[in-house]
Amino acid sequence: MNGRAWHLTESYPPVQTLSAREFRIPLRRLILHAVLLLSTLVTTFLAGAFFALGSVEWEDLSTALTHPAVVSSGLAYSFTLLTILLAHELGHYLACRYYGIRASLPYFIPAPPIIGIGTFGAFIRIQEPIRSRRALFDVGIAGPLAGFVVALPAAVVGLWFADPAPPVPFSEGVITFNDPAL
Repeated sequence: MNGRAWHLTESYPPVQTLSAREFRIPLRRLILHAVLLLSTLVTTFLAGAFFALGSVEWEDLSTALTHPAVVSSGLAYSFTLLTILLAHELGHYLACRYYGIRASLPYFIPAPPIIGIGTFGAFIRIQEPIRSRRALFDVGIAGPLAGFVVALPAAVVGLWFADPAPPVPFSEGVITFNDPAL
């Protein structure tokens, strides 16, 4: 923090406006953001395709990618997940811009599609201290609220189009739960 002691104040600061030059992003940094976004798009697409296949065999995937249902499932999964992540991070980013706090664009983190959901998430880098409690709260809450606004309709659409799983046959000594209420 450059040798300065920063602390949070109780007062509500006036909104600072920063010039466009202060928010200029170098071309190399934009390329890094684009490469990370595209690689995360690929890994989440493959993870969605694995979920649609029900297996994680690479041999199955190469032939399954010619099947339209697998491709559409992978694209729907990837688009939905990355839209929620992008909304969350842009919520933080736009709140930082509102308060005049320098912050980076979102960095998406790809993950191997075999071991999970295809991404480790995303983050923004806040490049200077947040000087008031109000700004800290607003920047902190903006991401989850923006993500929730996108995730709620996505969940409704997902539940609307979901196919119920076939019932598991009853067997002695196994705990069986009824269908959920929703």
